[in-house]
Amino acid sequence: MSYQQPQQPVPQPVGYPVQAQQDPGKVMGILSIVLPFVFLGLVGLILGIIGLNKSKKAGFSNAPAVIGIVLSILAIIGSIIVGVVLFVTLQHVLQTCAELGPGTHVRGGVTYTCGG
Repeated sequence: MSYQQPQQPVPQPVGYPVQAQQDPGKVMGILSIVLPFVFLGLVGLILGIIGLNKSKKAGFSNAPAVIGIVLSILAIIGSIIVGVVLFVTLQHVLQTCAELGPGTHVRGGVTYTCGG
């Protein structure tokens, strides 16, 4: 009678872990969120659109890019409104100073200091 020792299980070969594919537009989407807050709304809009398109082509949805696009559009609209208000205000002050001449004048409770 022959006695056989129990055999130890043969270790299975370990394969490489499957890496999840990364979203190619994610970084651009994040940048498009940040840039409107540093007065670069147009750049943020462009990067958001590019990031969203890259993500779509790779089969990802890119929420940061969508948020960045919305924030960039709002920043651009806000910049236009502020620009128009500043332009109209400056025009009013220049016109008032042209009428009043050089010196310090009070008109309607507002003090104007006009140069010569």
